Amino acid sequence: WRFRTGALAHKLLTGIDYQHLDWDNLTRFGNAPTLDILAPNYNQAIALPGIFQNAHQKQSQIGLYAQDEIAWDRLRLQLGVRKDWARTDTDNYVARSVTRQRDDAFTGRAGLLYLFDNGVAPYVSYATSFQPQAGTGFDGNAFLPTKGKQTEIGLKYQPPGTDALYTVSAFELTRRSSFGGSQRHYADLEIAPSVVRARGVELE
Repeated sequence: WRFRTGALAHKLLTGIDYQHLDWDNLTRFGNAPTLDILAPNYNQAIALPGIFQNAHQKQSQIGLYAQDEIAWDRLRLQLGVRKDWARTDTDNYVARSVTRQRDDAFTGRAGLLYLFDNGVAPYVSYATSFQPQAGTGFDGNAFLPTKGKQTEIGLKYQPPGTDALYTVSAFELTRRSSFGGSQRHYADLEIAPSVVRARGVELE
Protein backbone atom coordinates (compact mmCIF):
# COMPACT_ATOMS: atom_id res chain seq x y z
CA TRP A 1 0.00 0.00 0.00
CA ARG A 2 1.13 3.56 -0.80
CA PHE A 3 -0.46 6.37 1.19
CA ARG A 4 0.29 9.64 2.95
CA THR A 5 -0.22 10.93 6.49
CA GLY A 6 0.36 14.65 6.33
CA ALA A 7 3.93 15.31 5.17
CA LEU A 8 4.88 11.63 5.42
CA ALA A 9 4.76 9.28 2.40
CA HIS A 10 4.36 5.61 3.28
CA LYS A 11 5.08 2.39 1.41
CA LEU A 12 3.60 -0.42 3.52
CA LEU A 13 4.37 -4.07 2.82
CA THR A 14 2.74 -6.99 4.64
CA GLY A 15 2.99 -10.70 4.06
CA ILE A 16 2.96 -14.25 5.29
CA ASP A 17 5.31 -17.12 4.51
CA TYR A 18 5.42 -20.82 5.28
CA GLN A 19 8.39 -23.17 5.34
CA HIS A 20 8.46 -26.94 5.75
CA LEU A 21 11.43 -29.24 6.20
CA ASP A 22 11.61 -33.05 6.25
CA TRP A 23 14.88 -34.43 7.66
CA ASP A 24 16.29 -37.95 8.15
CA ASN A 25 19.50 -38.86 9.92
CA LEU A 26 21.31 -42.16 10.46
CA THR A 27 24.70 -41.90 12.17
CA ARG A 28 27.07 -44.63 13.27
CA PHE A 29 29.89 -43.99 15.71
CA GLY A 30 32.80 -46.16 16.82
CA ASN A 31 36.56 -46.55 17.11
CA ALA A 32 38.80 -47.11 14.11
CA PRO A 33 42.02 -49.17 14.33
CA THR A 34 45.33 -47.42 14.99
CA LEU A 35 47.11 -46.05 11.92
CA ASP A 36 50.93 -45.93 12.03
CA ILE A 37 51.91 -42.65 10.42
CA LEU A 38 55.38 -44.02 9.50
CA ALA A 39 54.09 -47.28 8.03
CA PRO A 40 50.37 -46.81 7.33
CA ASN A 41 48.28 -49.86 6.53
CA TYR A 42 45.26 -48.79 4.54
CA ASN A 43 43.82 -52.29 4.26
CA GLN A 44 42.84 -52.84 7.87
CA ALA A 45 39.37 -54.17 8.50
CA ILE A 46 37.03 -51.75 10.23
CA ALA A 47 34.06 -53.24 12.01
CA LEU A 48 30.70 -51.65 11.30
CA PRO A 49 30.09 -49.30 14.23
CA GLY A 50 26.87 -49.30 16.17
CA ILE A 51 24.10 -46.84 15.44
CA PHE A 52 24.63 -43.59 17.31
CA GLN A 53 21.64 -41.62 16.03
CA ASN A 54 18.62 -42.61 13.98
CA ALA A 55 15.93 -39.96 13.73
CA HIS A 56 13.26 -38.47 11.52
CA GLN A 57 12.29 -34.84 11.93
CA LYS A 58 9.57 -32.63 10.50
CA GLN A 59 9.75 -28.90 10.96
CA SER A 60 7.22 -26.24 10.01
CA GLN A 61 7.48 -22.49 10.36
CA ILE A 62 4.99 -19.72 9.67
CA GLY A 63 5.78 -16.03 9.75
CA LEU A 64 3.76 -12.82 9.58
CA TYR A 65 5.57 -9.62 8.74
CA ALA A 66 4.98 -5.92 8.08
CA GLN A 67 7.32 -3.20 6.89
CA ASP A 68 6.78 0.52 6.44
CA GLU A 69 9.11 2.75 4.40
CA ILE A 70 8.48 6.35 5.42
CA ALA A 71 9.75 9.34 3.44
CA TRP A 72 9.84 12.88 4.80
CA ASP A 73 11.65 15.39 2.60
CA ARG A 74 15.11 13.78 2.20
CA LEU A 75 14.84 11.55 5.27
CA ARG A 76 14.00 7.87 4.85
CA LEU A 77 12.89 5.68 7.75
CA GLN A 78 12.25 1.94 7.48
CA LEU A 79 10.51 0.00 10.25
CA GLY A 80 9.73 -3.71 10.16
CA VAL A 81 8.34 -6.32 12.53
CA ARG A 82 7.89 -10.07 12.19
CA LYS A 83 6.32 -12.81 14.29
CA ASP A 84 7.36 -16.44 13.77
CA TRP A 85 5.93 -19.71 15.07
CA ALA A 86 7.91 -22.92 14.61
CA ARG A 87 7.14 -26.54 15.43
CA THR A 88 9.64 -29.39 15.36
CA ASP A 89 8.53 -33.03 15.66
CA THR A 90 11.34 -35.53 16.19
CA ASP A 91 11.02 -39.32 16.07
CA ASN A 92 14.05 -40.79 17.84
CA TYR A 93 14.20 -44.43 16.72
CA VAL A 94 17.12 -45.22 19.06
CA ALA A 95 15.41 -44.00 22.23
CA ARG A 96 11.98 -44.95 20.86
CA SER A 97 10.64 -41.55 21.75
CA VAL A 98 8.69 -38.78 20.05
CA THR A 99 9.27 -35.18 21.08
CA ARG A 100 7.60 -31.96 20.01
CA GLN A 101 9.28 -28.61 20.34
CA ARG A 102 7.49 -25.31 19.83
CA ASP A 103 9.30 -21.99 19.46
CA ASP A 104 8.17 -18.48 18.65
CA ALA A 105 9.76 -15.07 18.48
CA PHE A 106 9.25 -11.42 17.58
CA THR A 107 11.97 -9.86 15.43
CA GLY A 108 12.32 -6.44 13.92
CA ARG A 109 14.39 -4.04 11.91
CA ALA A 110 14.86 -0.30 11.74
CA GLY A 111 16.88 1.85 9.38
CA LEU A 112 17.40 5.58 8.92
CA LEU A 113 18.92 7.26 5.83
CA TYR A 114 19.36 10.84 4.63
CA LEU A 115 19.66 11.80 0.94
CA PHE A 116 21.93 14.73 0.08
CA ASP A 117 21.70 16.59 -3.23
CA ASN A 118 25.14 15.37 -4.32
CA GLY A 119 24.12 11.66 -4.18
CA VAL A 120 25.66 10.93 -0.77
CA ALA A 121 23.42 9.10 1.72
CA PRO A 122 24.60 8.20 5.26
CA TYR A 123 22.57 5.54 7.05
CA VAL A 124 22.31 3.44 10.20
CA SER A 125 20.35 0.22 10.76
CA TYR A 126 19.57 -2.42 13.38
CA ALA A 127 17.92 -5.82 12.90
CA THR A 128 17.19 -9.01 14.84
CA SER A 129 16.66 -12.54 13.50
CA PHE A 130 15.19 -15.93 14.42
CA GLN A 131 15.89 -19.16 12.54
CA PRO A 132 14.90 -22.73 13.53
CA GLN A 133 17.67 -25.31 13.07
CA ALA A 134 17.18 -28.77 11.62
CA GLY A 135 18.77 -31.77 13.30
CA THR A 136 19.41 -33.13 16.77
CA GLY A 137 22.23 -32.97 19.29
CA PHE A 138 24.18 -35.91 20.65
CA ASP A 139 21.35 -36.47 23.11
CA GLY A 140 18.80 -36.84 20.33
CA ASN A 141 16.93 -33.66 21.25
CA ALA A 142 16.11 -31.05 18.62
CA PHE A 143 18.31 -27.97 18.36
CA LEU A 144 17.07 -24.67 19.63
CA PRO A 145 16.56 -21.88 17.08
CA THR A 146 19.40 -19.54 16.26
CA LYS A 147 18.88 -15.90 17.19
CA GLY A 148 20.90 -12.96 16.01
CA LYS A 149 21.23 -9.21 15.82
CA GLN A 150 22.98 -6.87 13.41
CA THR A 151 24.08 -3.26 13.78
CA GLU A 152 25.36 -1.36 10.77
CA ILE A 153 26.42 2.18 9.90
CA GLY A 154 27.51 3.30 6.48
CA LEU A 155 27.56 5.65 3.56
CA LYS A 156 26.04 5.21 0.12
CA TYR A 157 26.93 7.26 -2.95
CA GLN A 158 25.15 7.38 -6.28
CA PRO A 159 26.76 9.82 -8.69
CA PRO A 160 24.01 12.04 -10.15
CA GLY A 161 22.84 10.90 -13.58
CA THR A 162 24.27 7.35 -13.26
CA ASP A 163 23.03 3.90 -12.26
CA ALA A 164 26.19 3.18 -10.24
CA LEU A 165 25.97 2.78 -6.46
CA TYR A 166 28.95 2.70 -4.09
CA THR A 167 28.72 1.81 -0.42
CA VAL A 168 31.03 1.56 2.57
CA SER A 169 29.75 0.18 5.86
CA ALA A 170 30.88 -1.01 9.27
CA PHE A 171 28.89 -3.78 10.90
CA GLU A 172 28.64 -6.08 13.90
CA LEU A 173 26.79 -9.42 13.76
CA THR A 174 26.01 -11.51 16.83
CA ARG A 175 24.57 -15.01 16.56
CA ARG A 176 23.42 -17.04 19.54
CA SER A 177 22.83 -20.77 19.06
CA SER A 178 22.75 -24.01 21.04
CA PHE A 179 23.69 -27.05 18.98
CA GLY A 180 23.36 -29.46 21.88
CA GLY A 181 19.61 -29.09 22.19
CA SER A 182 18.21 -26.83 24.83
CA GLN A 183 20.41 -26.00 27.80
CA ARG A 184 20.31 -29.14 29.91
CA HIS A 185 22.61 -31.01 32.27
CA TYR A 186 23.96 -34.49 31.49
CA ALA A 187 25.89 -35.88 34.43
CA ASP A 188 28.97 -33.61 34.62
CA LEU A 189 28.38 -32.07 31.17
CA GLU A 190 26.39 -28.94 30.56
CA ILE A 191 25.45 -27.89 27.03
CA ALA A 192 25.30 -24.11 26.95
CA PRO A 193 24.45 -21.74 24.10
CA SER A 194 27.33 -20.43 22.02
CA VAL A 195 27.76 -16.86 20.88
CA VAL A 196 29.54 -15.94 17.66
CA ARG A 197 30.36 -12.30 16.98
CA ALA A 198 31.67 -10.87 13.73
CA ARG A 199 32.79 -7.29 13.09
CA GLY A 200 34.01 -5.83 9.86
CA VAL A 201 34.02 -3.22 7.13
CA GLU A 202 32.48 -3.84 3.72
CA LEU A 203 33.09 -2.00 0.44
CA GLU A 204 30.71 -2.54 -2.45
